[in-house]
Amino acid sequence: MNAGRFILQSLGLILIIILLGCGGGREEVTALPEASPTQEAEPGILVEQFQLPEQLTYGDADNGLGTIHPSGARIVFQSNRSGRWQLYLLNLADNAITRLFESEANDENPVWTSDGEAVLFVSDRNGSGEYDRDIYLFSIAEDVTALMTASAGDDWYPQPVNAESFLFLSERPSGFDTTLTEPAPAVYRSSVYAGSEPELVLKPQIHASAPLILPDGQFIFRNNEGRLIRFDPLSAQEIILTSGEYRCGAPAYCPSRNWLAFPARKGAQGGLYLYDLTNRKMQMVTTINGDLRSPQFAPDGSWILYTQEVEGKFQMFKLGL
Repeated sequence: MNAGRFILQSLGLILIIILLGCGGGREEVTALPEASPTQEAEPGILVEQFQLPEQLTYGDADNGLGTIHPSGARIVFQSNRSGRWQLYLLNLADNAITRLFESEANDENPVWTSDGEAVLFVSDRNGSGEYDRDIYLFSIAEDVTALMTASAGDDWYPQPVNAESFLFLSERPSGFDTTLTEPAPAVYRSSVYAGSEPELVLKPQIHASAPLILPDGQFIFRNNEGRLIRFDPLSAQEIILTSGEYRCGAPAYCPSRNWLAFPARKGAQGGLYLYDLTNRKMQMVTTINGDLRSPQFAPDGSWILYTQEVEGKFQMFKLGL
Protein backbone atom coordinates (compact mmCIF):
# COMPACT_ATOMS: atom_id res chain seq x y z
CA MET A 1 0.00 0.00 0.00
CA ASN A 2 1.10 3.58 -0.55
CA ALA A 3 -0.01 5.43 2.58
CA GLY A 4 2.59 7.55 4.36
CA ARG A 5 3.18 8.19 8.04
CA PHE A 6 3.22 11.56 9.68
CA ILE A 7 6.31 12.31 11.78
CA LEU A 8 6.30 13.03 15.51
CA GLN A 9 6.76 16.72 16.33
CA SER A 10 7.19 18.53 19.61
CA LEU A 11 4.61 21.27 20.19
CA GLY A 12 5.47 22.66 23.64
CA LEU A 13 3.08 21.01 26.07
CA ILE A 14 1.09 19.35 23.28
CA LEU A 15 2.14 15.96 22.02
CA ILE A 16 0.44 14.49 19.00
CA ILE A 17 0.99 11.11 17.52
CA ILE A 18 -0.99 10.67 14.38
CA LEU A 19 -0.63 7.91 11.87
CA LEU A 20 -2.65 7.93 8.66
CA GLY A 21 -1.19 4.78 7.12
CA CYS A 22 -2.99 1.48 7.33
CA GLY A 23 -1.81 -1.29 9.60
CA GLY A 24 0.08 0.81 12.15
CA GLY A 25 -0.46 1.63 15.80
CA ARG A 26 -3.37 3.57 17.28
CA GLU A 27 -3.50 7.29 16.74
CA GLU A 28 -4.07 9.88 19.44
CA VAL A 29 -4.79 13.58 19.36
CA THR A 30 -4.71 15.57 22.59
CA ALA A 31 -5.98 19.11 23.11
CA LEU A 32 -6.25 21.79 20.44
CA PRO A 33 -4.12 24.92 20.72
CA GLU A 34 -5.60 27.68 22.88
CA ALA A 35 -5.84 30.08 19.94
CA SER A 36 -7.10 29.12 16.50
CA PRO A 37 -6.35 31.34 13.48
CA THR A 38 -9.02 32.11 10.92
CA GLN A 39 -9.04 32.17 7.14
CA GLU A 40 -12.68 33.08 6.66
CA ALA A 41 -13.70 33.43 3.04
CA GLU A 42 -14.64 36.70 1.38
CA PRO A 43 -17.58 36.92 -1.04
CA GLY A 44 -16.46 36.25 -4.59
CA ILE A 45 -17.42 34.89 -8.00
CA LEU A 46 -16.17 31.37 -8.66
CA VAL A 47 -18.66 30.48 -11.38
CA GLU A 48 -19.88 33.22 -13.74
CA GLN A 49 -22.73 31.16 -15.17
CA PHE A 50 -24.14 27.79 -14.28
CA GLN A 51 -27.09 25.76 -15.41
CA LEU A 52 -30.43 25.45 -13.67
CA PRO A 53 -30.57 22.39 -11.40
CA GLU A 54 -31.82 19.19 -13.04
CA GLN A 55 -34.00 16.94 -10.89
CA LEU A 56 -32.88 13.30 -11.16
CA THR A 57 -35.38 11.44 -8.95
CA TYR A 58 -39.13 11.76 -8.39
CA GLY A 59 -41.94 10.06 -6.51
CA ASP A 60 -43.46 9.68 -3.06
CA ALA A 61 -40.33 8.15 -1.50
CA ASP A 62 -37.21 9.82 -0.13
CA ASN A 63 -34.27 9.45 -2.53
CA GLY A 64 -30.86 10.87 -1.83
CA LEU A 65 -27.46 10.97 -0.13
CA GLY A 66 -25.99 9.75 -3.40
CA THR A 67 -22.38 9.56 -4.54
CA ILE A 68 -21.05 9.55 -8.08
CA HIS A 69 -19.06 6.65 -9.51
CA PRO A 70 -15.45 7.56 -10.46
CA SER A 71 -16.47 7.13 -14.12
CA GLY A 72 -19.17 9.79 -13.68
CA ALA A 73 -21.70 7.44 -15.30
CA ARG A 74 -23.85 6.34 -12.36
CA ILE A 75 -24.90 7.21 -8.85
CA VAL A 76 -25.42 5.00 -5.81
CA PHE A 77 -28.05 6.36 -3.41
CA GLN A 78 -30.45 5.39 -0.65
CA SER A 79 -34.23 5.28 -0.88
CA ASN A 80 -37.08 4.17 1.36
CA ARG A 81 -39.39 3.30 -1.56
CA SER A 82 -39.59 -0.31 -0.32
CA GLY A 83 -40.59 0.72 3.20
CA ARG A 84 -37.05 0.71 4.61
CA TRP A 85 -33.75 2.20 3.54
CA GLN A 86 -32.20 0.27 0.66
CA LEU A 87 -29.44 1.05 -1.84
CA TYR A 88 -30.04 1.76 -5.53
CA LEU A 89 -28.10 2.63 -8.69
CA LEU A 90 -29.08 5.44 -11.05
CA ASN A 91 -27.63 5.20 -14.57
CA LEU A 92 -27.19 8.76 -15.83
CA ALA A 93 -27.33 7.75 -19.51
CA ASP A 94 -30.99 6.73 -19.37
CA ASN A 95 -32.06 7.54 -15.77
CA ALA A 96 -32.76 3.82 -15.17
CA ILE A 97 -32.86 2.86 -11.48
CA THR A 98 -32.03 -0.63 -10.18
CA ARG A 99 -31.61 -1.97 -6.66
CA LEU A 100 -27.99 -2.63 -5.72
CA PHE A 101 -29.00 -5.63 -3.60
CA GLU A 102 -31.84 -6.55 -1.28
CA SER A 103 -31.68 -7.06 2.48
CA GLU A 104 -34.00 -7.17 5.49
CA ALA A 105 -32.06 -4.36 7.20
CA ASN A 106 -31.91 -0.60 6.82
CA ASP A 107 -28.93 0.05 4.54
CA GLU A 108 -27.92 3.68 4.05
CA ASN A 109 -25.16 6.27 3.60
CA PRO A 110 -23.60 4.60 0.50
CA VAL A 111 -20.34 5.80 -1.03
CA TRP A 112 -18.19 4.38 -3.81
CA THR A 113 -14.68 3.25 -2.99
CA SER A 114 -12.10 5.35 -4.84
CA ASP A 115 -11.53 2.61 -7.45
CA GLY A 116 -15.27 2.28 -8.12
CA GLU A 117 -15.24 -1.47 -7.55
CA ALA A 118 -17.25 -1.52 -4.33
CA VAL A 119 -19.68 0.46 -2.19
CA LEU A 120 -19.20 1.26 1.48
CA PHE A 121 -22.47 1.64 3.40
CA VAL A 122 -23.96 1.75 6.89
CA SER A 123 -26.41 -0.86 8.16
CA ASP A 124 -28.31 -1.89 11.28
CA ARG A 125 -28.31 -5.54 10.17
CA ASN A 126 -26.49 -6.61 13.35
CA GLY A 127 -29.87 -6.25 15.08
CA SER A 128 -28.83 -3.77 17.78
CA GLY A 129 -30.82 -0.80 16.49
CA GLU A 130 -30.27 2.45 14.60
CA TYR A 131 -27.70 3.80 17.09
CA ASP A 132 -25.49 0.72 16.90
CA ARG A 133 -24.82 0.54 13.18
CA ASP A 134 -21.76 -0.88 11.45
CA ILE A 135 -20.03 -0.25 8.13
CA TYR A 136 -20.06 -2.84 5.35
CA LEU A 137 -18.49 -3.16 1.92
CA PHE A 138 -20.35 -4.56 -1.08
CA SER A 139 -18.16 -5.83 -3.93
CA ILE A 140 -19.88 -5.23 -7.27
CA ALA A 141 -18.01 -7.90 -9.25
CA GLU A 142 -18.17 -10.59 -6.57
CA ASP A 143 -21.70 -9.73 -5.34
CA VAL A 144 -20.44 -10.20 -1.77
CA THR A 145 -20.94 -8.10 1.35
CA ALA A 146 -18.24 -7.93 4.05
CA LEU A 147 -18.32 -6.41 7.54
CA MET A 148 -15.80 -3.57 7.84
CA THR A 149 -16.36 -2.30 11.39
CA ALA A 150 -17.95 -3.78 14.50
CA SER A 151 -18.28 -2.08 17.86
CA ALA A 152 -20.63 -1.54 20.77
CA GLY A 153 -21.09 2.03 19.55
CA ASP A 154 -22.49 3.53 16.39
CA ASP A 155 -20.25 3.59 13.26
CA TRP A 156 -21.32 5.74 10.31
CA TYR A 157 -20.34 8.28 7.61
CA PRO A 158 -17.70 6.29 5.68
CA GLN A 159 -15.49 8.47 3.45
CA PRO A 160 -12.87 6.86 1.17
CA VAL A 161 -9.30 8.08 1.50
CA ASN A 162 -7.81 5.89 -1.23
CA ALA A 163 -8.35 2.41 -2.68
CA GLU A 164 -7.25 0.81 0.57
CA SER A 165 -8.71 2.86 3.42
CA PHE A 166 -11.57 5.04 4.56
CA LEU A 167 -12.51 7.43 7.35
CA PHE A 168 -15.62 7.04 9.47
CA LEU A 169 -17.31 8.50 12.52
CA SER A 170 -17.83 6.36 15.59
CA GLU A 171 -19.18 6.51 19.13
CA ARG A 172 -17.44 3.26 20.04
CA PRO A 173 -16.34 3.23 23.70
CA SER A 174 -12.63 3.59 22.92
CA GLY A 175 -13.38 6.96 21.33
CA PHE A 176 -15.31 8.38 24.29
CA ASP A 177 -13.84 11.20 26.33
CA THR A 178 -15.24 11.37 29.85
CA THR A 179 -14.34 15.07 30.16
CA LEU A 180 -16.98 15.98 27.56
CA THR A 181 -20.35 17.17 28.82
CA GLU A 182 -22.09 15.56 25.83
CA PRO A 183 -21.12 12.52 23.74
CA ALA A 184 -19.30 13.40 20.53
CA PRO A 185 -18.10 11.16 17.70
CA ALA A 186 -14.45 10.38 17.11
CA VAL A 187 -12.91 10.01 13.65
CA TYR A 188 -11.28 6.70 12.76
CA ARG A 189 -9.45 5.37 9.74
CA SER A 190 -9.84 1.75 8.69
CA SER A 191 -8.66 -0.57 5.95
CA VAL A 192 -11.04 -1.94 3.33
CA TYR A 193 -9.72 -5.39 4.23
CA ALA A 194 -12.13 -7.11 6.59
CA GLY A 195 -10.86 -7.75 10.10
CA SER A 196 -8.43 -4.84 10.32
CA GLU A 197 -8.33 -2.74 13.48
CA PRO A 198 -9.50 0.88 13.01
CA GLU A 199 -7.10 3.67 13.99
CA LEU A 200 -8.21 6.68 16.00
CA VAL A 201 -7.24 9.88 14.17
CA LEU A 202 -9.29 12.62 15.87
CA LYS A 203 -10.55 12.38 19.43
CA PRO A 204 -14.09 13.50 20.26
CA GLN A 205 -13.09 16.75 22.02
CA ILE A 206 -12.36 18.18 18.57
CA HIS A 207 -16.09 17.79 17.80
CA ALA A 208 -15.41 16.74 14.21
CA SER A 209 -18.26 15.67 11.99
CA ALA A 210 -18.38 15.16 8.21
CA PRO A 211 -14.59 14.59 7.97
CA LEU A 212 -12.57 14.47 4.77
CA ILE A 213 -8.82 14.47 4.02
CA LEU A 214 -7.17 16.86 1.58
CA PRO A 215 -4.28 15.74 -0.66
CA ASP A 216 -1.79 17.42 1.72
CA GLY A 217 -3.00 15.26 4.62
CA GLN A 218 -4.95 18.00 6.38
CA PHE A 219 -8.53 17.47 7.49
CA ILE A 220 -11.64 19.44 6.69
CA PHE A 221 -14.50 18.93 9.12
CA ARG A 222 -17.60 20.59 10.55
CA ASN A 223 -17.48 21.51 14.24
CA ASN A 224 -20.36 21.52 16.69
CA GLU A 225 -21.01 25.22 15.97
CA GLY A 226 -21.62 24.46 12.31
CA ARG A 227 -18.38 26.08 11.12
CA LEU A 228 -15.99 24.46 8.65
CA ILE A 229 -12.51 23.83 10.05
CA ARG A 230 -9.21 23.01 8.39
CA PHE A 231 -7.02 21.00 10.76
CA ASP A 232 -3.30 20.27 10.41
CA PRO A 233 -2.48 17.09 12.37
CA LEU A 234 1.25 17.86 12.39
CA SER A 235 0.98 21.25 14.10
CA ALA A 236 -2.45 20.73 15.69
CA GLN A 237 -3.37 24.07 14.15
CA GLU A 238 -7.07 24.67 13.62
CA ILE A 239 -8.01 27.13 10.88
CA ILE A 240 -11.60 28.39 10.83
CA LEU A 241 -12.83 28.66 7.25
CA THR A 242 -16.37 30.00 7.68
CA SER A 243 -17.67 32.72 9.95
CA GLY A 244 -20.13 32.21 12.78
CA GLU A 245 -22.87 33.74 10.61
CA TYR A 246 -23.07 30.48 8.63
CA ARG A 247 -24.43 27.17 9.90
CA CYS A 248 -22.72 24.77 7.49
CA GLY A 249 -23.51 21.21 6.49
CA ALA A 250 -21.24 18.40 5.33
CA PRO A 251 -18.63 19.53 2.76
CA ALA A 252 -17.39 17.84 -0.41
CA TYR A 253 -13.98 18.41 -2.02
CA CYS A 254 -13.01 18.88 -5.68
CA PRO A 255 -9.27 18.11 -6.18
CA SER A 256 -9.06 19.61 -9.68
CA ARG A 257 -10.26 23.02 -8.49
CA ASN A 258 -9.32 22.89 -4.78
CA TRP A 259 -12.90 23.81 -3.97
CA LEU A 260 -15.36 22.81 -1.30
CA ALA A 261 -19.11 22.56 -1.80
CA PHE A 262 -21.46 22.60 1.19
CA PRO A 263 -24.96 23.65 2.25
CA ALA A 264 -25.22 26.50 4.74
CA ARG A 265 -27.72 28.82 6.34
CA LYS A 266 -27.15 32.47 7.16
CA GLY A 267 -30.08 33.45 9.31
CA ALA A 268 -33.23 32.48 7.41
CA GLN A 269 -31.39 32.32 4.07
CA GLY A 270 -30.04 28.93 3.00
CA GLY A 271 -28.03 27.95 -0.03
CA LEU A 272 -25.47 25.69 -1.63
CA TYR A 273 -22.03 27.30 -1.45
CA LEU A 274 -18.70 26.93 -3.20
CA TYR A 275 -15.48 27.75 -1.33
CA ASP A 276 -12.13 28.27 -3.08
CA LEU A 277 -9.45 27.05 -0.65
CA THR A 278 -6.68 28.67 -2.72
CA ASN A 279 -8.06 32.21 -2.83
CA ARG A 280 -10.46 31.98 0.11
CA LYS A 281 -13.45 33.12 -1.92
CA MET A 282 -16.98 31.89 -1.26
CA GLN A 283 -20.05 32.00 -3.51
CA MET A 284 -23.66 30.92 -3.03
CA VAL A 285 -24.71 29.09 -6.20
CA THR A 286 -28.31 28.14 -5.41
CA THR A 287 -30.83 29.03 -2.72
CA ILE A 288 -32.63 26.48 -0.57
CA ASN A 289 -36.40 26.28 -0.34
CA GLY A 290 -36.16 23.11 1.77
CA ASP A 291 -33.46 21.08 3.48
CA LEU A 292 -30.36 20.50 1.29
CA ARG A 293 -27.76 17.84 2.03
CA SER A 294 -24.81 15.81 0.81
CA PRO A 295 -23.25 17.71 -2.14
CA GLN A 296 -20.80 15.67 -4.24
CA PHE A 297 -18.58 16.88 -7.08
CA ALA A 298 -18.51 14.94 -10.33
CA PRO A 299 -15.07 13.40 -10.95
CA ASP A 300 -14.19 16.10 -13.51
CA GLY A 301 -15.57 18.91 -11.32
CA SER A 302 -18.10 19.99 -13.97
CA TRP A 303 -21.24 19.43 -11.88
CA ILE A 304 -22.48 18.83 -8.37
CA LEU A 305 -24.91 16.20 -7.12
CA TYR A 306 -26.97 17.11 -4.07
CA THR A 307 -30.11 16.07 -2.17
CA GLN A 308 -32.90 18.57 -1.52
CA GLU A 309 -36.31 18.40 0.11
CA VAL A 310 -39.14 18.96 -2.37
CA GLU A 311 -42.77 18.92 -1.19
CA GLY A 312 -41.83 16.96 1.92
CA LYS A 313 -39.66 14.36 0.17
CA PHE A 314 -35.94 14.28 -0.54
CA GLN A 315 -34.85 14.07 -4.18
CA MET A 316 -31.51 14.27 -5.98
CA PHE A 317 -30.46 17.14 -8.22
CA LYS A 318 -27.63 17.81 -10.65
CA LEU A 319 -26.17 21.32 -10.91
CA GLY A 320 -23.82 22.13 -13.80
CA LEU A 321 -20.92 24.47 -13.05
